Amino acid sequence: MLIGIGLRTNAAAAAQIADTLAGLGAGAIPVDLPFGSTHLLGLLPIVDRDLVVPWPRRTPSAPVAALRQRGIEAAFLPHEPDPRQHAAFNFVLLRTRRLLMAGGFSAMVDLFASP
Repeated sequence: MLIGIGLRTNAAAAAQIADTLAGLGAGAIPVDLPFGSTHLLGLLPIVDRDLVVPWPRRTPSAPVAALRQRGIEAAFLPHEPDPRQHAAFNFVLLRTRRLLMAGGFSAMVDLFASP
């Protein structure tokens, strides 16, 4: 389990969560969040059990590397100079790889087109 350390969860809380998980036979990976971030899911949305879409240039490297080591693909959107592109990360996951989001973000739509 990835545990984001930032505005809502400090290192002591992450350690308590890790201890609880260890007692259940699960591991924990604490991850420092960029300043101002409240939760990891906003930076690293999970869209399938083997696919995450990290926010480019904002998501820390450690969680992406940890997920890739476990066979989970990290699909980054292509860089676009338009700052409105980041609004594409404000979506609701309706079901696996099926998103509800504002229109006009073709890069995100293309990422989830049928393989």
